[in-house]
Amino acid sequence: MAKPSSLKEQITELVSKEKSYKYKETWFMIWQNVLPSGGLRLTQQGFIILGTELEIEFWTVHLEDKTLTDLLTLEKKLECPYYLFPKNLAVFSEKTAVELSLYANNIDIWLNR
Repeated sequence: MAKPSSLKEQITELVSKEKSYKYKETWFMIWQNVLPSGGLRLTQQGFIILGTELEIEFWTVHLEDKTLTDLLTLEKKLECPYYLFPKNLAVFSEKTAVELSLYANNIDIWLNR
């Protein structure tokens, strides 16, 4: 396989090596959107692997009101891996977590800044 170029490819490569999984099965296991150009939303298993098993630090931000439009925009704009809970967003970027906190956890305002 060629050297991974995108963050999505780099994370997949890291997980596949650390967990001794095949690259392709790792890809489908951890990413919600499996298209190479898709966003960085994690599956539940991907979140468990990154956050718990590999102990990669993440931050949880409380989100009250999120719409389907917000979720689709997150897919396009978030530049770090993330996992959606019913009322929370776990992000693997301290900078993103701080920014969201500064916008009073209002995802709509943060997305349209």
